[in-house]
Amino acid sequence: MDPETSPYQAPASELADPEPNPARPLLGILAGVATDLIGTTVVAVILGMLYGMAFALGWFEPGPQQGDVLTILMQIQGSIWTVLGGYWCARVGRQRVYLLVAIEAALVIAFSLWLAPPASLEDLPSHLITLPLALGGGYWWQRGNRSSA
Repeated sequence: MDPETSPYQAPASELADPEPNPARPLLGILAGVATDLIGTTVVAVILGMLYGMAFALGWFEPGPQQGDVLTILMQIQGSIWTVLGGYWCARVGRQRVYLLVAIEAALVIAFSLWLAPPASLEDLPSHLITLPLALGGGYWWQRGNRSSA
């Protein structure tokens, strides 16, 4: 039996890896920045409105410790959105994941400092924590992507 006409022989084909899309890294960075900034802003507005309504309804008495609770809630939700921004940057970009996520985090830090400059050096770490949080999101995507492959 001729090996070229054998029904058990796999057909010859030339398969190549698809060319990487040159726009993907840029889209990944934009997706991460948008996720972080828009998500943080929307949830902060909702939390602020709920916080104001709770005072208006008399659920809380105004006091200095009440502002600390809101600050902690804002920091937690902002951190969650930063991790998600790093995750989406890595998921959409898919190339040089940590470099893309670091660029995304640097852009988020720049926007944050531009929109809300720190009043003192004590406020600066809350902006700089963005980089490790975003890199954690990139690691999260890469770890999940590696285990499914």
